[in-house]
Formats: sequence, C-alpha cells, structure tokens
Amino acid sequence: MPKKYVNPALQLEYDTYFQDNVVPPLGGLTSAGVSRSLRKNNWADNRKWQIYPYYTFSMMLKGGKGYYRDINGLHCQLSYGHFFLAFPHVKHLFGPGIGDSWHKLAVKFRGETFDRYYQEGYYHESQPVWLLEDPAPWIARLQELLQRPHSGSQLSLSSRTAHFSGLMFEMMEVAIPVMQSNPTSDWFDHACALLTHDFKQIDLHQIAEQVGMSYSTFRLHFKQRAGLSPYHYREKARIEKACDNLVHNPNKLCQEIAHSLGYARADHFTKQFKQHTGMLPSQYRKKFGNA
Repeated sequence: MPKKYVNPALQLEYDTYFQDNVVPPLGGLTSAGVSRSLRKNNWADNRKWQIYPYYTFSMMLKGGKGYYRDINGLHCQLSYGHFFLAFPHVKHLFGPGIGDSWHKLAVKFRGETFDRYYQEGYYHESQPVWLLEDPAPWIARLQELLQRPHSGSQLSLSSRTAHFSGLMFEMMEVAIPVMQSNPTSDWFDHACALLTHDFKQIDLHQIAEQVGMSYSTFRLHFKQRAGLSPYHYREKARIEKACDNLVHNPNKLCQEIAHSLGYARADHFTKQFKQHTGMLPSQYRKKFGNA
C-alpha cells in the first residue's frame, strides 16, 4: 500500500509507492508516487531553476494543472494527459500556476542504461513534453506496474526497470509532442554561415551559443533541418571547398589546399577526401581539372 505523508510548507499530500536507495548496476528506478495539492496555489511563482542528479518522468493526473519551463526556452501549460521528462543536466521549473491544483504521478530513475538511451537519442531535452489523447489506460498501466509487489532482488528490480522503460517509450510513440512555442526563425541559416565561414578556426559549442542554444539542443535541431550533424555538415562543406580548389587552382599544391582548409596534416586531408569522394585529391584533379 502507498505510504501517505503531507508537506505543510508546500501544502502537498504524497502517496509514495516505493523508495529504493540501491539500484541495479546498470540503473533503475529510485522512487515513485503521486503528489496532489491540498488547496489551490495562491502565491506568486518565485521558485528558482532546478537541476537534479537523476531523471524524472512526470504524468499529470485528473484535476492537475500547472506549467513546465526549461533553460532551452520551452514554456508550456500542463493539464491532464501531459507527461514530461526532466533531465539531470538541464535547468528546469515545473509546478502549479496561481489558482491551479497540482496532481501528478512521478518516477525518478538514474543509471548507465538511461544515459545510453539519451546518448542514442531515444529521448532528448529539446523534446521534454508530450500529450496523450486518451491518458486513462496508460495511467492505469503505470500505477499497476509501480505498485506491483517485488522481491527486492536484483532480477526483480531490473525487471521493473525494463517494464517501465518499455511503457514510457510506448507512450512517447503514440503521444503528441509539445513543440517549442517561440522558435528562433533564422537560426539555421546563421548557423550554416558560421560553420562555413572559417574552416581553420571553428568551435561548435561557440556556434551553438551564438544561435542561443545548448550544444546538444543545437546538434539535434540542426540535424533535423540539414540531415547531418553540425560536424559532418562542416566536413562536407570543407571537402566541397577542396574540390573547388583542386579544379580551379591547378598550380596549388594539395598540401597548401589542406592547410588553407584547416587540416593540420596532408595525410589526414587525403583520408577525409577519399572517404567523401572515393578518390584521392590528385585523382580528382586529374579527372575534373580540365572540365
């Protein structure tokens, strides 16, 4: 049975399903439960940005209303059927607005498995909020899973973690993503210009800052627009520039071209060029130089 307790300062009541201080070696769930307001929120929002050492999955339940915002610029309202992820490296805020009642189910988790899911793009801080059109069946499945008795063994804990991960991904697959409310209109063209302005001196993290994003968010949005990561976009543009030089500057040595494009070593340039074109620079020049 869930353990109940009240936080008088926040006027919240909690039903705690479980709290585990030890998780399996590859990661697991550390706690889960439901929080609800004892009264409607009647104070102005003066909370500070939060950053936690774990992931949090939160599902809004019936009667729950509030907001989510993060350091990447997303600011959206929450109500029944919304769910969101808070990432351990991203500053964020969420809670009830003035006159709102808070009611949500939350699961905290951490570990190598979840970090790997993040690295492989299963979820990302640029898309933290979703909306389910019919949340009731999903909420029932979540509550049944989280309240299911287990033996406390590593196998039992790992099984619960695997079932939770699978259910979360199923929800993401059918839910509607909540998109950025105020996207920057011309950041992509600006980013492309910065990436190809100077091949000798370039810092991808600085370019992300110049277009107003964290690097991980910038990389994801750029790849969605260009079909390539910023790094590979830059490399492709650099090789295209090399091709142009080889054809239109017949007296310029390959080593000079490599240096002008920021390659420290001519052999590295040759290797990259062949990977992109299937030919050595000298072969490319011979084939297309008289075209």
